[in-house]
Amino acid sequence: MLYIFISGILWGIIGIFVNELSALGVSVQSTSFLRMASAFVIMFTFAVLKHGKNVILRDKRALILCALLGLICNGIFNLCYSTSIKLNGVGTAAILMYTAPVFTATASKIIFHENFSRTKLFALALNIIGCILTVTGGSIQANNFSVVGILAGIYTGFGYGMVTIIGRLAGEKTDAIIMSAYSYLFAMIFLLIFARPEIVINAKILTLGFLYGLIPTSLAYVLYYAGLRKIRDASRAPVIASIEPVTAVIVGLLIYNEVIGPANFIGMLVVLVSIIIIMRVK
Repeated sequence: MLYIFISGILWGIIGIFVNELSALGVSVQSTSFLRMASAFVIMFTFAVLKHGKNVILRDKRALILCALLGLICNGIFNLCYSTSIKLNGVGTAAILMYTAPVFTATASKIIFHENFSRTKLFALALNIIGCILTVTGGSIQANNFSVVGILAGIYTGFGYGMVTIIGRLAGEKTDAIIMSAYSYLFAMIFLLIFARPEIVINAKILTLGFLYGLIPTSLAYVLYYAGLRKIRDASRAPVIASIEPVTAVIVGLLIYNEVIGPANFIGMLVVLVSIIIIMRVK
């Protein structure tokens, strides 16, 4: 569980890299591609150093699952999240993305036949409420919602939730580093074809892109996949990883001087309580 918790913290600092790259004039599409491309180079290098020739996936099932992980949870997810933010705003996009535990819980029930106690369901509901308060501060702009933006946002919740399900299925027989490398490869190809990113060669941008691919991507996902192997119920993973929005709010406060209101603070406490409850469920 600690691995999953740490991965959530690492995902929470993504805003630093996105803001810095945006300030340098890098588009959302290019930022997403740069993230996946850097992560692929990093993880494939580690995979070769660790496994040598065994880095080549010959198991068709594992290869298909890695492709699904890359396409559904990285490639399409990045485009839909960007679309959701552009059309409906950051707050609404974040709320829709944090419906992920619902998708994970439903899929876990169907695929892994997990049992759901009242305590676990309470923790899931508490977690969603806490995430909403943490991100929005209790203020949601409900004007001029875009249907396309809403659908894109709902997909981000689904895509985020499926990281746990597909990652657990793929990780049963596949090394976490190899699995990550292949998922980034498929995501990179997808983004290259459909997002049409502008290829920018600049030392500062490439350095930020490399760190973006290393810290909140490669390291975070490897820890998450490693944690999935040790956790009994897959539905608990996204709740534990929901420390991400709490971290993001703290980063905004410390680095970008963003204001945290009472509702944000209450939301952070609610998220932490939900994590404690879900970690204590047997």
